Amino acid sequence: MNFGHVPLGQKRVRKIVLRPLKSDMPYIFMCGGSNQDLVITPTRGVVRTGGPPAEISISYKPTAYITLHAEVSLYLPSVIFNPYVFTVTAYTEPGFARTEVLKKPSDEKMIINPLREKVFTHPTWLLKQPKFILPKKTLPIWSQHKSNKLLFKQMKVKRSPFELLGPLGRHLDEEESIVKAKEQKFFEGVTLVHRQNYLAPYHTRTKLRPVDTPVLDRGPLWSEYMKQYDIPTYNNHGEPLYIRQRTVKWMELENKLHRFTDRLPNIWFPRYVTMGKFIEAGRRIIHKNRLMKVLKKLRQLTKEKVVAFETPPVEPF
Repeated sequence: MNFGHVPLGQKRVRKIVLRPLKSDMPYIFMCGGSNQDLVITPTRGVVRTGGPPAEISISYKPTAYITLHAEVSLYLPSVIFNPYVFTVTAYTEPGFARTEVLKKPSDEKMIINPLREKVFTHPTWLLKQPKFILPKKTLPIWSQHKSNKLLFKQMKVKRSPFELLGPLGRHLDEEESIVKAKEQKFFEGVTLVHRQNYLAPYHTRTKLRPVDTPVLDRGPLWSEYMKQYDIPTYNNHGEPLYIRQRTVKWMELENKLHRFTDRLPNIWFPRYVTMGKFIEAGRRIIHKNRLMKVLKKLRQLTKEKVVAFETPPVEPF
């Protein structure tokens, strides 16, 4: 089956008709190799006795400048043991914007109004007047490599539906790129602050020194706190008078100034990395448990279940 030259983006369709026989005839189409541009519909089915014939369409829509050479096998188990094998061929050549003429030149004469400017639109006129074609160095030559790059740029990458997702519904590589971008932005900000601090005058720079930990004498505070439990009586009536307790504070701490320390400002980052490793380990455990469940089901399969699973369902009349 030869489709010939198929331009990029166009579609060619051929049909194969399977007519009914004296008994039901199941069929299966299998294409060798992986070519997404070649589509066979339907790939399997049953031709019923006395029913309508089955039409199988083979369509080809190229998305790149390639040469197609695919082997298609047709299995008819009720007719013959070995499959029928035929080859599907096609090719796609790149076209040049100014050198390739899509329409064939005809023998018609072009009528030109001498009172107006000449308009060179007919392919016959283009062939007769080659001096108006731009030189080769300015031609917009679209090579096969450049066309493939353009097509690959427009094509979206299809991900596996079984790939694990992160807690926010993003893929693992997207999570990693976001983390790296945040790290880079953070370190760029740190470098900028260091640079600004280095270029600033000395009296405006940030001075880093350890903070002196104040020593708190809790003896007097504790004695004052325990005095509250010496509950006096009210007018000597024998009933205790409860005094409202207050929280003991060291009032001098409120007047202390906050100083910079030499502690790293990004303490959150090690915890973030640890959390990321924990989440990754949890995903691996979940993935392993899923695979073990599938392996357990496969070990429990019997030959009858495998045959019943691989046998195509019989369509009702």
